[in-house]
Amino acid sequence: MPTKSNNTGGRGGKRPGAGRKPKGVAEKAANGNPGGRKLTVLDIPEIEGMEMPKPDEILSAKQKDGTTLKAAEIYERVWKWLDRIKATAYVSPQQIEQYAMCKARWLQCEEMTNELGFLSRHPTTNKPITSPFINIGSVFGARLICEDCGGFFGAKTWNSTSKYKRIVWQCNEKFRDKEHRCTTPHLNEDDIRARFIAAYNSLIPDRENIIDDCRRMMDVLTDTTEIDGKIADLLQEAEVVTGLTRKIIEENASNAMNQAEFSRKYKGYEDRHTAIRDKVEKLREQSEQRKAQADSISAFMFELHETDAPVTEFDSKLWLSVIDCVLVRHNGTLLFRFRNGMEIEG
Repeated sequence: MPTKSNNTGGRGGKRPGAGRKPKGVAEKAANGNPGGRKLTVLDIPEIEGMEMPKPDEILSAKQKDGTTLKAAEIYERVWKWLDRIKATAYVSPQQIEQYAMCKARWLQCEEMTNELGFLSRHPTTNKPITSPFINIGSVFGARLICEDCGGFFGAKTWNSTSKYKRIVWQCNEKFRDKEHRCTTPHLNEDDIRARFIAAYNSLIPDRENIIDDCRRMMDVLTDTTEIDGKIADLLQEAEVVTGLTRKIIEENASNAMNQAEFSRKYKGYEDRHTAIRDKVEKLREQSEQRKAQADSISAFMFELHETDAPVTEFDSKLWLSVIDCVLVRHNGTLLFRFRNGMEIEG
């Protein structure tokens, strides 16, 4: 936006939002090709699937701890899934390799976090210690929520110096308010795992319908045509306001105006421009949130699609992929909220 000065400020290069108004996706589709030429419909044959290329050796490289990197396994799972939906010819093997490597490294980070927890440095000895600020060294961290106060559950060690030592999960805010203590009970990890398996297995009989609902939700979430149109209109309005501001600055520079009147008008344009900018930022944030929600549903849908039989053992990767949060109630029941919005009590 031009600065308030007596010179021709605001001419130091292209301004944000300047130029022709960008067309929305719907308008582009309605207009067809830019030149208005008659389009020729090409007869494109159906693309057949292809055999899975051999994964790069780095995807199954030996790690320092003696284990094998799981990227090759992830690569094969993704390829088989694409093959079932007849989409192997539309995705390059290099993209699948990149995805497999990223997910394998992410799983390694999660496994190390589960094993070691989040570390901090001791203030005097400088040795690594368990972080005193964050207690989410488990897949259950930042997932279990207290129904009373809305706080997270954290891992607590009971009888740490005796043979009866055990780890339980309870609300971190349970004893902070002596007059109004949370009444939600503590939980043990084996019980949480067993209830999760039961809740997840209850989805399998209706798996196909759930996956279809997920696809419809993703179609709605990824269609940002309306938001893009609003952003384009606001940017056009911002360009008009910028032009009015520049005009009044140039007018004041060439013919001295009443400064009180000039300040009033300038302040009005400035406030209007700020309001437009804030609206654009909110719309862009809304668009990003919808895309993130669609990605979350996609991860849930992929895991459910891969589950052919009831789960018998707890899988931390499955938990992280499908669970949004778990609400712990007063009576000890758990309300599992999955990433697609479904809720199941267990």
